[in-house]
Amino acid sequence: RLVFAETHAKEAHALRALAARQKLVSVLETDGYAAVKAHLPPRENRGLVLMDPPYESDLEFDSVLAALETGHARWPTGTFCIWYPLTERAAPLRFRRNLERAGIPKVLSCTLSVMPDDTPVGMRGSGLVIVNPPWLLDERLGELLPDLHRLLVPDGSGGTSVEWWVGE
Repeated sequence: RLVFAETHAKEAHALRALAARQKLVSVLETDGYAAVKAHLPPRENRGLVLMDPPYESDLEFDSVLAALETGHARWPTGTFCIWYPLTERAAPLRFRRNLERAGIPKVLSCTLSVMPDDTPVGMRGSGLVIVNPPWLLDERLGELLPDLHRLLVPDGSGGTSVEWWVGE
C-alpha cells in the first residue's frame, strides 16, 4: 500500500494520473506533515515514511522535525527517511543539533556531494536522514556511496559520508 501526500493540486493530479489503475495507491491532496499524524501507524505496522520537503525556507527544517517527532511518537518502530539539501546555510546544522536533542534513537545520515564544501553554488549535494534504518544499511551505504560518487563525479569533487547522528 502506498499513500502520497501532496500539497500542490497540480502535482497531486499528476500523481493520481500516474497511479490511476493501482488499487493500493492513494494520492491525498493535503499537507504531508498533517498526513503523518493522520496515517500513522499503518495498519500493516511495517513500512517507510519518506519525506521530501521543498525547503523553500529555513523554517522547513523545523516543520520536518516536528512531523518526525509526531510520527515517531505514534510509530516508534517505523522507518523514516528524510531528504535534505547540503547547503552552506545554517539550517541543516541546526536541524542536526535539534534532531540529536529530540530523543529519537537510531538516526543514520548519509550524504553525497558533487561539489566541494566551499563551492559558491547554493546546493552542493543531498543527504538522507534515516530513522530506524534496516540492519546493515550503514555498512552497505558505506560501500555503495563512494562507487556512486565516482560514477557521478569523475574528477572526485565533493564526497560521501555515512554516520550515525544518534545511536541506540
